Amino acid sequence: MTLAAAFLVPGSPLPYLRKDNPPWVGLAAGYEKAARALAAARPDVVLLYSTQWVAVLDQLWQTRPRLQGEHVDENWYEFGQLPFDLQIDTELAQACVESANALGLASKAVDYDAFPVDTGTIVASNCL
Repeated sequence: MTLAAAFLVPGSPLPYLRKDNPPWVGLAAGYEKAARALAAARPDVVLLYSTQWVAVLDQLWQTRPRLQGEHVDENWYEFGQLPFDLQIDTELAQACVESANALGLASKAVDYDAFPVDTGTIVASNCL
């Protein structure tokens, strides 16, 4: 598999939920630029790694084929809900679990419908 593009993006929901607010306009514009670059790269799959998910034990990889719902950010709840609908490449996720474990990075697959998806993952998937 060839890496087509890579981006480091903020996980804050603010530029996604209120992109017209002057302090967040620059972040929203940066996301739009990254989204155009990602589309131009035409990747087969997008791999998101969010630093906002707090894992106590192991690195957890989503292996449920589809996750959908609504999330309320624990810090910015007054701005409303964050809808999400994520399609998961389960074979790639399982391969990531196996490869990470082989490298000594304790990892596990998660296949649970109500597993909490973090704000950073939702914002990145909706903006990119």
